[in-house]
Amino acid sequence: FAQSEALAMYTLSKSIVLPTTVNENAERYAKRDVMRAEKAREMIRKLGFPSAQNLINAINDGTLLNNEVTTADVRRALDIWGPPEAALKGKTTGHVSPEVRKIRRSPVPTEHLVQDFSCDLIIINGVGALVSVAKPLQFIMIAPIETKQAGPVKRALLQTISA
Repeated sequence: FAQSEALAMYTLSKSIVLPTTVNENAERYAKRDVMRAEKAREMIRKLGFPSAQNLINAINDGTLLNNEVTTADVRRALDIWGPPEAALKGKTTGHVSPEVRKIRRSPVPTEHLVQDFSCDLIIINGVGALVSVAKPLQFIMIAPIETKQAGPVKRALLQTISA
């Protein structure tokens, strides 16, 4: 056998070269290994034909829960059947990438705009805060408060205004 790019070749003579068939590839493995490779192939199909490396990473990272397919099964499936045709077709389409528009940054405003400033007290899970919004800038500020008494609220308000 000789490896010619991605296709394994069997040379009968100098003038005849035949590609290796799936059956010949499967014969190199035990029956149980071929069945596990078939499960891996089915999983590849169900997951929408991810790349082999992405699938192997997902298996190694534990991303796929309740999974009995191993990385060896995935590699074996690719060795027996090669990459799935649907994966090759989907990744080799002649689509044109969308144009990336350059974002123009607006210059820093030189004039001062009047901002309306609104505040409210919130308590979430026993933690209090003063939430403030400045419009039209849409700038949101949050200052923690210990209690809803006037002293802590005044300190939080002064802290927010001075920011």
